[in-house]
Amino acid sequence: VQFSLEEMQAAVQVAEDYGSFVTVHAYHDASVNRAIDAGVRLIQHNFLVSEETIIRMKAEGIGLSLQGFMALVVLDNLDEITFWGAAQMIQWAREHEILIVSGGDMFDRLNVGRQAENLIIEETVGFTPLEILKHATSNAATILGWTGDMNPYKYGTLGVIEEGAYADMILVEGNPLEDITLLRDYENNFKLIVKDGQIWKNTLN
Repeated sequence: VQFSLEEMQAAVQVAEDYGSFVTVHAYHDASVNRAIDAGVRLIQHNFLVSEETIIRMKAEGIGLSLQGFMALVVLDNLDEITFWGAAQMIQWAREHEILIVSGGDMFDRLNVGRQAENLIIEETVGFTPLEILKHATSNAATILGWTGDMNPYKYGTLGVIEEGAYADMILVEGNPLEDITLLRDYENNFKLIVKDGQIWKNTLN
């Protein structure tokens, strides 16, 4: 627990004045519940919470930024030092159908080649490849939609492939619904990359 309730409420008020929302990095029941009390809508990490907190998150529509690689690999010893731990929290989040996005802690220059691991690792705790891909696509689009007027994608639909939507697509060699590890070798398996209707990579010709 770091910021007071009043400090976080002030941050939430400013964000709401701009039509947006607040997300926090929080780990245990006290910090997560204080954040929710203040009006925070998205929790990053969340590794050490109880099932009661997960149930509250579901009831109040709070999203979870999973950070799966950090939870299950980088900080895997958490299960040894806490009553619950990351794997148990993730199981509860899946059972109670929390809105989950894959997380953004690995999107710096040092980790750009490891982003797929944040998704692939989720299969080890019971998520299907389809669920995992939704965490990175349509669920993420839902969260971005919470930014209101600050949403840079407000002139079309995000997270779907349909007429009038933002044309963000990746064509993968093979079927990631059957083998999510295909995402790991992006240099060879990503045959077509399109963002905002612009082709960034095309090896089909």
